[in-house]
Amino acid sequence: MADNLRRDFSVLLSLTGKEDVFDVLDELGVLPAEHLSGVQRLPGNRYDVTFKTADIRRRFWPVFNSATKLTASWYAGSTSSVTVLHVPLELDDNIVNFVLGRYGQVVSSRLLCYEKFPCVSNGIRQYKVNLKKDIPSSLFLGGRQCLVRYYGQPRTCLKCDLDGHEAKPVITVDVLSVSTWDTSRRTVRLLLSVLVLVTRRGIISGNV
Repeated sequence: MADNLRRDFSVLLSLTGKEDVFDVLDELGVLPAEHLSGVQRLPGNRYDVTFKTADIRRRFWPVFNSATKLTASWYAGSTSSVTVLHVPLELDDNIVNFVLGRYGQVVSSRLLCYEKFPCVSNGIRQYKVNLKKDIPSSLFLGGRQCLVRYYGQPRTCLKCDLDGHEAKPVITVDVLSVSTWDTSRRTVRLLLSVLVLVTRRGIISGNV
């Protein structure tokens, strides 16, 4: 059972000095109440730091990697099952592996098939990846926008790849109709202005 234990939320930190672990974490922007669920001291000035979610752990991984007061280790076996949709069937799987390799180590891959026709691919590809950073919600593969999904993935915009929002449906407007309507409104306003001006002039002429 221990060999199959998933450590998706934890990293192993080895401090290089005698600083308090919470002071070091604070310098790196880690807020215990907001980000952590536990910190366990181990022999040799090492600490198991467990985050509340796998997403938070991945966010801080680049910070730990560049820190000078510690070395960080990613627990082996913490793989994510990544599903990629809409990849053209003709696209070599090595290309997809290469692209996913930018975000972590690709351990294995498989191409799913129809249950009724086991020899016919349904186009869904699944990969086991040791993620080092999050993958956007979509990747451009084989000339097509392909969706990417895995547990704990923060959703990103399908247009700009930034998180915090998602792409909204594009609203198209009939330019001709708008132009015609705007022109009609301008025409009506112009006629009313002329009518008011003529009426005023008529009144003024009558008074004179």
